[in-house]
Amino acid sequence: MPGIGVGVAVGLGARPGLTLPGQNLIAAMLGGLGVDTDAGPPITAETWSSQFVTGPYATDGTKSKQPGYDGTTLSFNGTSNILTFNDLTSVSTSYTIVLVAALAIEAGSNTYVFYSPDGGRVAFGRRSTGELAIYDTSAHLLTGTTAALAKSVWSIRLNGGTSTMTTRINGVNKTLDDSSWDALVIDGACEIGGHSGSYFCETDLSALVIYDALLSDGVLQQVERWLAVRYGVAL
Repeated sequence: MPGIGVGVAVGLGARPGLTLPGQNLIAAMLGGLGVDTDAGPPITAETWSSQFVTGPYATDGTKSKQPGYDGTTLSFNGTSNILTFNDLTSVSTSYTIVLVAALAIEAGSNTYVFYSPDGGRVAFGRRSTGELAIYDTSAHLLTGTTAALAKSVWSIRLNGGTSTMTTRINGVNKTLDDSSWDALVIDGACEIGGHSGSYFCETDLSALVIYDALLSDGVLQQVERWLAVRYGVAL
């Protein structure tokens, strides 16, 4: 997919000349940019469409499960809101995932902002102990992250070649209690805001992009800057 570039970005408040890299981009859910899609209806009070490379879009036919949407941000209540999207197909075991989100304090239960089931659990959200977490067959905790997270750009790189992971928030590297990665595949009918009627996450989500490649530092910084400018986050 070509980068989402100047013609779109300028009209939405991004810096002229700054583009969102499109190579290896397999899913791009961008608040305020997902009104027109190749598949699916426009945004209404009952449905939410997003811009995807492969055509699927996020929606949930049960109105009671749908998060609020103000035109740029999805608001999940942490008790019932959840979205699913059609099968996401990938054969990679290396990924770069970047989201723009605010997360409430939710100690006591595991919660998922994003969940991919088919290739083995690939998810991120909070652990029951309160820390932000990245999940594969186990939970990998970001140390010192039990406080509420204000709207931030959270980046995750999963390296299938070395079976390791790294993560950063607003451009600052974060320490993981365990940086091993099980080299799983993100695939299937993924979920946002929870999983299978449980694991609900109280979060305001403005953007989620998934690349099925390990982005270089320079390209990742370009993605982070584009999202930060678009959604008003200071890096």
